Amino acid sequence: MRKEIKFSKEQIQAIYNYINSNRSSSSNYENLKFLYNPNTPKDIYAKYVSYELMDDNGIMSNVNVMCVKPNGAISNCYDQFDDLKQRMAFAGDFIEIDLDSKGKMVFV
Repeated sequence: MRKEIKFSKEQIQAIYNYINSNRSSSSNYENLKFLYNPNTPKDIYAKYVSYELMDDNGIMSNVNVMCVKPNGAISNCYDQFDDLKQRMAFAGDFIEIDLDSKGKMVFV
């Protein structure tokens, strides 16, 4: 069975806006990847690692996976899962994609 998915202009614009809004700190988007998941075919995902310096001289790292819906709404996709096992099962189906300068999806 073949299925064709097209991302909306709102999705593409939202993901570019989200990324560009935090470019002032290079540590905000280490290892940034765009992802697609066949289980949720209308959504685009942005996965990145962010770092924070703690008051006790420690470093905290956070793996963030943001979901961009067709209407351009952005949310943390892992908030929908109850535990790490569910998150890992969902993440196992990710396919890495990229968006070219015209907002067209391409495989990496």
